[in-house]
Order: sequence, then structure tokens, then C-alpha cells
Amino acid sequence: MPRKESSRLKLSYGWLRGEDWWGDPVSANFVLIDMLLNPVIISMSEGAPPLTGLTVGDMYIVADGAYGDWATHDGDLAVLSPAGWVFATPTEGVRARLKNPESWIWFNGDEWVDESQNSGTDPVPLGSRYDVAVSVSFEPEPEEYLALLAVPEAMTLPAGAPESKARCVVPPLGIVRFEIRRNDTIVGYVTFTPLSAVGTVDVTTNVVYAAGDLFAIRVPDNPPAGFENYAATIRMLLNRN
Repeated sequence: MPRKESSRLKLSYGWLRGEDWWGDPVSANFVLIDMLLNPVIISMSEGAPPLTGLTVGDMYIVADGAYGDWATHDGDLAVLSPAGWVFATPTEGVRARLKNPESWIWFNGDEWVDESQNSGTDPVPLGSRYDVAVSVSFEPEPEEYLALLAVPEAMTLPAGAPESKARCVVPPLGIVRFEIRRNDTIVGYVTFTPLSAVGTVDVTTNVVYAAGDLFAIRVPDNPPAGFENYAATIRMLLNRN
């Protein structure tokens, strides 16, 4: 009988009594069940597997912009099995324990969100502020990092980037847009529009940085000529009061 898949978790089923399907279909079912019954996530901010320190059973949520062995699996659950990486696409309501930073998260049908929030764009509770400031007096090189910080403890860059600021001395003649990154993933932009000395900081959803993640502000590969003497302060919130 042709194999069927369950509508939510894509488990194989539907064989007739006496059919022998022990092997790949049934084995794959047990791997998926093991993943989804007790998902404990090491990190959800990596776009590719860590290069060192991996152990069979390690489980991640793949960050946006995935590449390498995780390419095309943005947002999926990934577990390291003896045979390699196994992926599961979450369905609405799947819940997991995130280890760094410590929290319960769930999939709302579109994205993974902290369980203490109603959606990925709800305000996070105000805690201690952590400001990252950058001041640049020179014309940058393409793909140069204007700021690069190993995050010392878990913190959040809130949606909308409230209280973050950007200014320049001489307004640019064309648009200037720098990338805000979490590790290798673009999570927002610092933008200066033509003839304006005031820039904007654009972040569409709450971005959680775990301890050890890289916060970066990066120049694109085609920066406009002559733009210099500008500054930005990105206000983030520590996950504590």
C-alpha cells in the first residue's frame, strides 16, 4: 500500500497488516518522535552547524539565512544523528526548551517566539539597557565591520529599535544602508536617506542574542563614496531587571 504521511508531523503510516516496512520509513519516524517529544535547543542563532564540539543528539533551530549543511532549512529543528543531520519542519504549537538564553519557546505558525510573548513583535519587558555605540570618521571599505561585539550575556534588540539613534554631520546625497547582524544573519538596518542628517534603525521583530553571539554593524558591498563622520547607538535590553 502506498505510504501516507500524517498531516502535522509528517510521520509515515498506512501500511496494511502483514506488510514489512521496518527500515527507513519506520526508523525515520522514531527519529522524528525523539526530536519532537523532548526538544531541547542549544541555540537558535546559528545559520550552519558549529565547527567543533558537536555530539550526537545535539539539537538546534536553524537561523534565517542558513547555509552549508543547513541550507534551505531556515526555522527548522535540526538534530545530529549518527547518520548526519535530520530536520523537522515545525507546525503551529510545537514547544521547545531553549538553553541559551534559558526560556521556553513555541512556533506560532510563522516563527519561533518566546513563550512569555504573544507574538514575535510584542514589546519585551524593559530591563537594564545595554547600548552599543559606533562613531565613524572615515569613508568605509566595502563589507567592512564598523562594530563587532561578542555579546557577554543574553540580551534582546527589540522590534522597532526604540531609543536607538543614528546621526551624521553632512547628509549623504544618496541612500546609505548598513546591516545589523546576529552572527551571519541580517536582522536590521541603519539607514540614512538622501539629504537627511538623521538616520533610522530598522528592526522588524525582537532579536534575541545569546551569550557568545556576535553583534555586528557591517558595510554593504557597495557603500556610497564620500560618506563619513556619522554615528549610531543601538539600544538593547538585558534579559534581567
